[in-house]
Amino acid sequence: MDDHDAVAIVGLGHLGEAILRGLLDAGVARTALSGSTRSADDAERLSATYGVRVSADAREVVGGAGVVVLVVPPGAVAATLERVTPVLRPDAVVVSLAAGVSLARLGALLPSGTSVVRAMTNTAVGVREGMSCLSADARLGVGERARVQALFDLLGATLWVGEDAQPAATAIAGSGPAFLYHQASAMSDAALGQGLDADAVRTLVTQTLFGAAALMRGSADTPAALVEAVATPGGTTRAALDELDGADVPLAVRRAVGAAADRARLASGVEADPTELLPAALARWGRLPVTKVQLAADGAWEHPLVLEPGAEGAGSIGGAGGAVRLLDEWLDAQGEDVAVEVFFADRVFLGARTRDREFLHGVAAAVWDGRWRSLAAAPEYWRLPDGTALLSAAAPDTLEVGVVDAWKSVGSAVIWRTGETTGSPGKTGRAAADFGRLTAELREPQRTPVAVEAAWSVPIGHWIGMNVAAAEYRLDVHELDGVVRAFLGRGGVA
Repeated sequence: MDDHDAVAIVGLGHLGEAILRGLLDAGVARTALSGSTRSADDAERLSATYGVRVSADAREVVGGAGVVVLVVPPGAVAATLERVTPVLRPDAVVVSLAAGVSLARLGALLPSGTSVVRAMTNTAVGVREGMSCLSADARLGVGERARVQALFDLLGATLWVGEDAQPAATAIAGSGPAFLYHQASAMSDAALGQGLDADAVRTLVTQTLFGAAALMRGSADTPAALVEAVATPGGTTRAALDELDGADVPLAVRRAVGAAADRARLASGVEADPTELLPAALARWGRLPVTKVQLAADGAWEHPLVLEPGAEGAGSIGGAGGAVRLLDEWLDAQGEDVAVEVFFADRVFLGARTRDREFLHGVAAAVWDGRWRSLAAAPEYWRLPDGTALLSAAAPDTLEVGVVDAWKSVGSAVIWRTGETTGSPGKTGRAAADFGRLTAELREPQRTPVAVEAAWSVPIGHWIGMNVAAAEYRLDVHELDGVVRAFLGRGGVA
């Protein structure tokens, strides 16, 4: 590697040091590598450990580098670039690993024409098994792109992605190793509890994960296919997988990836698609408009209070303040124990049972004055005054399917409760039998429409309902099955 390809790593923390270690292991000459850290003591220690030039002043190492790898916190990017820009070579490529700092922002902080790449990787680069995701705009030259590609290829696998894919890439490549360490820790604890000694456990868990990864890398099969290949019916693996499915581990992983991606979007100032924040069963209905709010005292729906967005004429109360006053008058007359439901085009409804006036005020006012316009906005408005969200991605405590008449239940039956193992929606047991019986009964022309209602008891009693009748007098069984699967976190089509 000549001076043209000399690499300066600005920020030798855990990740920066892992990059340095991986490049040295790949055979890059020590004279071609340098780095900086904020502490003079750390600089001296790292220089002695790796035999490369390390300084407490980034300017001293950046000036001679053809590639500058920026591994500093997002909040330190602007100050760092301001400090090193005067000594930056005109032909240098700046590669930033600061999560959330966009290419546009980096370009604005650097001299015009500077080649910039945004990257995300993980600490496995230290053993040259990292996963690096790179992004650049169309102005990056072919030669510069090749230089960066060659650098990261030394550290593992490299993938170029559009910048809008960086949040998702961050969730997998950046946070993914921690998911696996978390799983390894749980497996280790469980093995210790089974009486194995610590040394044996470490060997068993480490080699098992390594072997599984190697097999997946070399196989054309999907991970799901590899699972099925070893999950013999009635065997030990199937028993273990049933426990994981019963605890909704796949759903928890999806939520973890979503949370990491949302945090990455927040850091970069990119708004998440509101429908991405909806539970799986609701995702494709995000554009449904709010059509009404109805409230019933003691859960009795015979004479509900109905509020419609922007209603005019008789019954109009004009404005959010008027909605709150009317609601308070109704509560004073009817009592504090109230069921409230928000409807979206008579296709979906969200409900809760509460005595919290502040919550009821917020819902009624948001719908009445037009702030809450569609289901996609539910994550913002369907939450308690302390910020606790009521839209749950967890499996419900109960799942009911029933016939409704003017949205009053007249024949529901519980087909699932927390802790039950279900499949399509049920593989065995009462849930499957109930589902089969219900789908047969509900095909009867006179029994329509049909709704699925998923209910949770924490933090308060609340529910999500969905009409699954494709048309009057006809139940769409495939739609029903898809909705149930989605509510239970089993990859439904809803």
